Amino acid sequence: MSSFRPVFCLFIIKCSCLFCFLTLYLPYRFLEISNSLSTEFPTSCWLTMKHHGSKYGRFFLQDTDETDVTNTVTMTVTKDTIQNFPVPDGFTIKSLDMTDAELVHSTWKFAANDPLVKYYIDYLIKSNPSCILRNESGDCIGLMLQYHIGAMGMLYVFPEYRRKGYAKVIVSSLAKKCLQSQKLAMVRIETFNTESMELHKKCGFDFVEDGKCSLSNYVCDQ
Repeated sequence: MSSFRPVFCLFIIKCSCLFCFLTLYLPYRFLEISNSLSTEFPTSCWLTMKHHGSKYGRFFLQDTDETDVTNTVTMTVTKDTIQNFPVPDGFTIKSLDMTDAELVHSTWKFAANDPLVKYYIDYLIKSNPSCILRNESGDCIGLMLQYHIGAMGMLYVFPEYRRKGYAKVIVSSLAKKCLQSQKLAMVRIETFNTESMELHKKCGFDFVEDGKCSLSNYVCDQ
């Protein structure tokens, strides 16, 4: 009986530490990483998310009213305006899988050395449309995913493959995927990134007037 008490006390201490970690530290880290991501999506409802049960879980913004977007411009495309850029002969384009998660983490400029970013990327790969373009040798040319709010992003083409039209192939392919279940496909681009704006214009995207958009147009339950 006497030997049982220290073991029981140690068990209680471990449970208390785990409880504090789950209820105090993790929410703090999530808020911290969300604040860092808000530089890309500085919307008033960034953190207003609600979980809907499904195989992997999907997150939706509860507040889908008109949302001011600062430091970014919003561009959208429809099924009628999307431009077609076919996949080059010998190349393949498909959805990302979990083996590509580290590749996304290493190329996304907003990624940080934080496990929550990894979980976020894993979630997007499992739950949302994505595209990865590979050449005849299976080398990754570039990739793009859809964020939890419905906007396309994380576009990256490796330097040695740039200026060859591959980004347009990736953007148009992902937009078509998104348009299978959405009224519009959307991107948000930082105001200084004129090169990205021109790229999306060539793919059929156009600016949303006054930099406002209704998120309810882009996020849909599947």
